[in-house]
Amino acid sequence: SVYILWVGYQILAGKRQTPLQDLVWDLSKFAIILTFVSNADGYLTAAMDAIKSMKDGFLGKPVWATLDTMWSTTQLLADKVYAMDQSKYVSVEGGIGSMLVWGGSILIMSVAAVIYMLADVTMQLAILVAPIFIGCHMFGFTRVMFNNWLGILFSSVFTVIFAGVLVKIGTEFQTDMLSQISRDANSTNILTMGAMAFVIGVLIAVFVWKSSSFAQQLAGAGVEGTLQGMALLGIGAAGMAVEKTRNQMKRGTQTAAEWAGEKVEQKRASTGALGMEARRRASLEKARARSSA
Repeated sequence: SVYILWVGYQILAGKRQTPLQDLVWDLSKFAIILTFVSNADGYLTAAMDAIKSMKDGFLGKPVWATLDTMWSTTQLLADKVYAMDQSKYVSVEGGIGSMLVWGGSILIMSVAAVIYMLADVTMQLAILVAPIFIGCHMFGFTRVMFNNWLGILFSSVFTVIFAGVLVKIGTEFQTDMLSQISRDANSTNILTMGAMAFVIGVLIAVFVWKSSSFAQQLAGAGVEGTLQGMALLGIGAAGMAVEKTRNQMKRGTQTAAEWAGEKVEQKRASTGALGMEARRRASLEKARARSSA
């Protein structure tokens, strides 16, 4: 009711070009937003569940399952590298190679676990305060808060997706190394395989750590692009409304001028006819006066 009163004052002050359409749109928008804020019929819960399931849907499995898969693959690869050492007493090369394999994998899994945990905690906190920030979308001066909240939520989702994809890449590389060792067990150097696994592990760990900044940039660009599109749409709609109003005013002015012109012409025509009739009657009266005289 306060908002309707405010809009009424704006209409009286001439601040709105299309008051009825704007009021209907604003009330409809408020109704949709309040539906999510109050979680009517579970709409908010369904929306948040859909957002949380995005990270698992893109990976094809739960994100923590990717770490379990890497752990199993690392065990197989490390055992395979260690078994390649045929030393009689102490398997020095095999031990170093397996340690390098474990070192690279543990680095990947540690960084990925930290990223997963931070992203999940951030996502849960964002979902917890979702009704507050969704309600901020109702008014223009609080809409920035909603946009920031939405950017944080999607950046958490993208972070988990990017980190999970990178962990899968590391697991696939280890699987390829296992296949290569099985094919060329005699010609494969133990330390070379271990060093390759360690270097790949370091690189993937760096990319996993950077995935958070990549996700933040992508989410920020997505929200900014959405806002720019909405702004352009609003500017275009406002321009069309102004042009329509200007055309209507122009047509109304022309119609009034034409109407006034027609009235003036009619008045002039009527005045001319009456003048001619009066002169004719005056001439007749003069003629009668002369004849009677």
